[in-house]
This record gives sequence, C-alpha cells and structure tokens, in this order.
Amino acid sequence: MKIAHYEVVDRLGAGGMGEVYRARDPKLGRDVAIKVLPGAFLDNPERRARFEREARVLASINHPHIGAIYGVEDADGYRALVLELIDGETLADRITAAGRLPVDDALVIARQIAEALEAAHEKGIVHRDLKPANIMLNTAGAVKVVDFGLARFDGGDTSGSSIANSPTLTYAGTVEGVILGTAVYLSPEQARGRAVDKRSDIWAFGCVIYEMLTGQRVFGRETVSDSIAAILGQEPDWKALPGDAPDRVEQLLRRCLTKDPRRRLHDIADARIEIEDTLAALQDTGATQRQAASIASRRGSSGWLPWALLAVATTALLVVSALALKRDRGADVTQGTPVKFTLAPPGAVTFTPAATFVAFSPDGRHLALVANNEAGLAVMWVRSSDTLEARQLPGTESARHPFWSPDSRHIGFFAAGGVIKKVAVNGGPPQTLTAGALATPTGATWNRDGVILFSLIAGPIHRISAAGGAAPVAVTSREDAKQHLAHSFPCFLPDGKRFLYYVRSVNPEHDGIYLRDLETGQERLVIRASSNVNYVSSGHVLYVRDGALMAQPFDATAGSASGDPIPIAEAVDYFPESGNAAFSASNTGAVVYRSAVSGPVSRLRWFDRGGKSVGDVGEPAPYRNPRLSPDRQKLAVELVDGSGNRDIWILDVTRTVPVRFTFDPARDAAPVWSADGRHIAWQGGSAMYIKAADGKGGERRLHGEPWIPDDFLPDGSGLLFHPNAPRHVFLMDPSAPDKGRRQILEGRGITTQARISPDGKWVAYTNADSGRFEIIIQDFPTAAGRWQVSTTGGLQPKWRADGKELYYLTLDGRLVAVPVTLGALVEIGKPQVLFQSQTETVTGFTWHQYDVSTDGQRFLVNTTEVTVTPVTVVYDWPALVRNRR
Repeated sequence: MKIAHYEVVDRLGAGGMGEVYRARDPKLGRDVAIKVLPGAFLDNPERRARFEREARVLASINHPHIGAIYGVEDADGYRALVLELIDGETLADRITAAGRLPVDDALVIARQIAEALEAAHEKGIVHRDLKPANIMLNTAGAVKVVDFGLARFDGGDTSGSSIANSPTLTYAGTVEGVILGTAVYLSPEQARGRAVDKRSDIWAFGCVIYEMLTGQRVFGRETVSDSIAAILGQEPDWKALPGDAPDRVEQLLRRCLTKDPRRRLHDIADARIEIEDTLAALQDTGATQRQAASIASRRGSSGWLPWALLAVATTALLVVSALALKRDRGADVTQGTPVKFTLAPPGAVTFTPAATFVAFSPDGRHLALVANNEAGLAVMWVRSSDTLEARQLPGTESARHPFWSPDSRHIGFFAAGGVIKKVAVNGGPPQTLTAGALATPTGATWNRDGVILFSLIAGPIHRISAAGGAAPVAVTSREDAKQHLAHSFPCFLPDGKRFLYYVRSVNPEHDGIYLRDLETGQERLVIRASSNVNYVSSGHVLYVRDGALMAQPFDATAGSASGDPIPIAEAVDYFPESGNAAFSASNTGAVVYRSAVSGPVSRLRWFDRGGKSVGDVGEPAPYRNPRLSPDRQKLAVELVDGSGNRDIWILDVTRTVPVRFTFDPARDAAPVWSADGRHIAWQGGSAMYIKAADGKGGERRLHGEPWIPDDFLPDGSGLLFHPNAPRHVFLMDPSAPDKGRRQILEGRGITTQARISPDGKWVAYTNADSGRFEIIIQDFPTAAGRWQVSTTGGLQPKWRADGKELYYLTLDGRLVAVPVTLGALVEIGKPQVLFQSQTETVTGFTWHQYDVSTDGQRFLVNTTEVTVTPVTVVYDWPALVRNRR
C-alpha cells in the first residue's frame, strides 16, 4: 500500500482524527509516520479544520521536544500529514507500566515537556489537549509532545463553547460517560466552556506531573460528570505525593493546579526554571549525602552523634540569639540571617482551624495565639520572647481574631456574643468595648489615637473607640460598597489616618487592596491581591498570592507599591472564599504563618440523636450551607471552587454525584427550598433569585439587592428574607416581588435566620438584642407574643416536621433539642443537648451548617475535617528580600 510516494509498512493505531501508519520514504531513505484523514471525513468541516490546524501549528514550530512535520499529502481521496516517526512509548504507557515514576525521572521528563510548551507559547500556540497519551518518549528517553489537533493560535477561536472545541465529549455527545480520554486534564475554565489561553496548558502540565509522581490521575473519576465536578469543586489529594518529592515540587504543582487562572502560574518558563533549580538541588544533595556517607564510613558508625547534637545545639542557639536581639534592638533589627523554626501549640491543646488565630505584637516581643483548651473552647494564649512557655489569659474564652494595640500592651479580640474586648498582655480582666452583638468578624486594627477599625463577613468597615462606650460607626459607605460583598481586614499605616483593606466584590475582577483616608474618605486601589494585608516598618506590605506569602515594597508616605513582590514563604494556609490567610508580622522583621492544610474541607455526615455517625452524603468537598428539600431526598448546598467562587449544587441524598444548579461567575449562596420542593431561592452576587429546582427554565430576580432568603411560607405565598447587615426580616410574595415587601421582624441587634413553623403560624429566629445571640419564637404574622427558647446563646433554629420540637446550636457548637407546645398556651420544654455538632459555629450567623430529618431522629451536619498544622516563625525575613536583590 502506498500513500503518495510513501510505502506503508505497518498500521500504528487509530483515533478520533483518523489512522496513523508507519511508512518508508524511498526518496530520503527514512521511516515516517503518516496520519491519514479518511475520505469519509473530508466533507466534515470540523475534522478538516482540526487536521489543517495541526499541520499549520507543527509547521510553525521547530523544537527538539515537539514531533516534527515533514509535509502534507493529498492523494486517492485521502488527506495525510507526514510526521516524524517516534520509536518508543507514550508517557501514559510508561506510567501504566511503572505505577509511578521516580522523582528524578519525572522531573527530567517534566522539564522537557515545559521546554516544548515554552516553544509553542512563544509562537502564540496553545496546545489545549496536553496529556500523557500525547507525550512520546523515544528509545533514548527524550520527550516529544505530539497531537496539536486541538491547538489554536492567539487571535483564533477562543470561545471554547462548541462541542467541536471541547476535547472532553464525544461528537454529538450521544453516549454518556464516553470521552476522548482528556476530561481529567481539563482546566476549570475549559470545563466551564470559557475562553482559554496558555494557563490551561499550565493546568494540564500540573496534571501530568502529578500523574507521573503518584501513578494516578489527579481528578480521575468513574464518569465524565464526576471528573468535571472534581475539577470544579475539589482539591488534589496532596498526601498522595511521594515522601521524597521536594517541597518546592508540591508548591509548583499547587501553583499549576490553582483553579482561578488569575492566580495560576502565568508562564511555563517559570515552571521550567523551578524544575531546573530543583533538579540541581537534588544533584547537590545527592553529592553531599554521598560525601557524608564516605566520611561516616571512615569514622565509624557512631560518628553521626556529635554532628547531630552540634546541629541541634546550633539551631537552638540561633533561635535564642534571635529572640535576644529582638529584645535588645527592638524595631531596628533588619540585618542578619533569617532564623526559622516551628512553634507547637501550648501544652496539650490544639490551634483553632480559623485563619486569623495568631498575631505578632508590633514590637515583636509577644505572640497572641488562639488555641482550644482541654474543654474544646478557644482561649487566648500569649507566648513572650523571654520565656519558653505560653500562658493563658483568663476571661478570653471563645476568643477570635486577635489584634494588638500600637504600644504592644493590649490585645483586642472578638468574643462570644459578637462583642469586641481588650485585655492587658500582663493579665487582668478583659474590658468589653461594644454593647451590641456584631455579625461574623474578619479582622481589626488599632492606631495610636485609640481608634479601632474592624470588619465583618459582609458590608463596610466600622470604627469604635479603644476606650469603649460609643456605638460603631461605618467608615466605608454602603454606597461605595454597592458592588462589594465585603470590606475586610483593615490595617492602619504609620500615620494612623490612612488604612489598607481588602475589597471582595461581586465580580472577582474588582477584588484588591485599597487605600482609604479616615478623615477625607478618599480611596483608591493600590494592589491587585485577594487576601488580608499587613504593613510593616521595613517598607513592605505582606499578603498571600497563589498560596505564597509575598513581600511587596510599599511607600507608606506616598501610599503606593513599587517594584516586584518577593515570596518569603510557600504554601500558606489560605481561605479563598473570604481572602483570609494565616499569617501575621511585627515591625521587627518577624513573621508567623501556618502552612496550608491539604485534604477535604468538609463532609456531609448523618448523625443520630446520640451523635453516632450513620452515613455520608456525597464526597468530601468545600461545602457550605446544606439545605434538605421538604421530602428530605435532595440537598441544596454551596460548593466553593479553588478560586473562591461559590455556586449552588444539588445532591441526591442516596448518590454521590452533585449536579450544578447555578452557573454565573458571581458568588451564589444561601439556597432555600419552597415548601413543595419545586423551587429554590438564593442570594446571587448583587441580587436575590429564584428558579425551578429541576433546573428547567431561567432564573428570575426577586430583589435588586444581594439580600439573603430565609424561608418560604408553607403555602408558597411568601418568602422571608433579610439584608446583608440584618436588623430586620421582610416578607414578599415570590410570584409578584414587584408588589413590595413587608417587615415582619425588627430588632435592635442582629435579627436573622427566620424559620416558619410547619403550620405557618409561628416563626423562630436568631436575635441579639440582649448582646448575645438567642433563639426566639413569636406569633406569625401578628407578632402578638414573643418567647425566648435558648438560655445561654443559640444559632440556626430548625423545626421538626410536626412543629413539636425545635433545634438549635449553642455558641460552642452543641446541638440542642427543645420540646415546644404552640397554641393558646405556649410551653417551652427543657433543652436537651444531643451532641457536639462539629460545625463552624463561629460563622454560624452566615453559614447554616446542619439540617434535620422529618422525624427529628437524624441530623445532616457539615462536619469540618481540618488537620491543624503547627505554625512557623521566621525572624529577620527582610534578609530574604535583601538576598534576592
């Protein structure tokens, strides 16, 4: 058989684009590979376009790690590409045979893949289908990247919206679960059908490295739907990486596999450089180990002990010396070599999993730490530089978000009941600074004039006096925040008049660090970043980007950033949904941070009334706000992807595969089922919406502000909802929202989480008029009577289906059941503690973390599964910056 003048020797394989043959070129005396597009496909515009695209792409690149093209032939009803013949195996075959590759081998292959992609990207070419099956290893072990049939040039079709452009589906999509083999390598933006660029190749590159190191696909699941759901909503199993993989390899993978392309590694050349440096370091380490082994063999088997003891003693001496320097030289310490060590929690307790659990005093002499005591309560501890022991501060139970006075003599913190307190670092009773209960806090800062700025989970930043007494006053206006979900993490600059803060917007493109003048109200964007920020006297602001703690040069007088940020720590614990990162810095060149925690974020788990686990719903994922349908067969839940974007998903309680319900890039939250289970209302970005629960038909806007739905009336005639800064609860007709709304609940403090009784005659809700969250019942809609159910604080009321029992969470996370008799005579029974709920009660005001079965015998709880890691302290981190100049 001949194709043009080529003599076909053997058939190598077939795929969706045609058949591949081994052939002999008699003119040049060499073997080639010929990819043939059969005549049956010549009239298919898409097949021809992909075939011609591959020819053009390969003709534009000449690189040793990309399979070359020799020509194009048209003969006898065929169209054929004449390609370089690569004798060897695919990387997919190598992985299948080996299980996983040695780290050195995997990095050598990864470096060559990166070189190939770098050459393509420099030509403006995006591969779009990188996978082990499209990576050849010749007999000499060299890499050849092949199959550019889905590649595109910059300026080409970037929509990614058609089936033809998707490498994940069969043409016409007629067979469920059958794919071309690349669904597991899709970037999140490809899976969503959005425009793609070279960052999609970087994502696939990370998938390939992960597969080489672990022997398993990072998002490999049983079906296409499962794989795409994992890509969009789950994190890689970082624990699957081999123990001998260097930390910088895991960090590179994290940067490649960041779901938000804005935070992903932007250039494959940076990955190549990192891999080259890692390989060089491994070679140096190997040489050093071989030399040490040689010395040890000459000195005898016991020779290691003095050297090991010397290393330990030297490290301890450096730490003690650094602490002493901080005491002697104060804020002027900016020279020397960085000293880095790990700090374990005090005694037998554990650090709280919240991000803002630690704060360095400005003078660097003290660390404020929030750690759970033996009873499981979060308590404030202080560890000073002149002692090895941490001490507990009495009266700081349920402490959160510590922050320091500018003279380092007092610690401010948020306490149970939504109040702000301060306590002297040397001890003494805490002083309460605010009277009313606040919504979920996110951070605070304190200037020399005694002004404290604080932020909440939503809305503007407020100010109070460090002396207490006055009510909080907003300093960032609601008008300014119209398109903003939250103003968070304020940080005063040295003049005490201007402050930095993080703005989280409906559109993430508008997120960033802003500078605002406390007196004039003038503000402007200064840094594109999505985390809390610290200004330090070395002339830097610290924030987290792509998991790395960055030091950005910043002129506090001009209020502007300059130069490039420099990473000073890798893989810092970060909560993308809120922008909260676990770090704090002093003015003495000291920084403390917690490493990122890998593994599942939460698990939807059923418990009986005794707290025994009786089953799970779905796979572990970053869930929020589970809400069971009225028949308890389905579950609406928020699911957070790696970029921090939230969407509503629906789960069948008997299956594990979630179905996506909302699709827009805005943050969607707080799903609520109608009483007949046919509709779901939710908060969507800048408005409130409703849509059929089966997904059919479009969404309909209920309110033009991002207000939060609470509950539907049993007959479907009304919907209860509240604003982001809740003091009132309103009622509207969801079938005619333009007819207006009616206020049904009002409070001096926070009034929210309203739940209508099954008969529609009573409403239970959370109220903070007393200065602490409590559960209240009152008549509906007359409000003729009002009864307090909880006695020591409560959140998240839920009714049993017959209305004879009410459930709520205590402020320390215990689930309570209360018998109730409702009628002419209202009787509130004795509260019964069922079990510790294991739910995020500190954010219970916003995220409802449990639901109840119809008969009240089972409870679906969003249990947190967080491994709280130790913290790392680095003294004189500015030396890292100086060393990179």
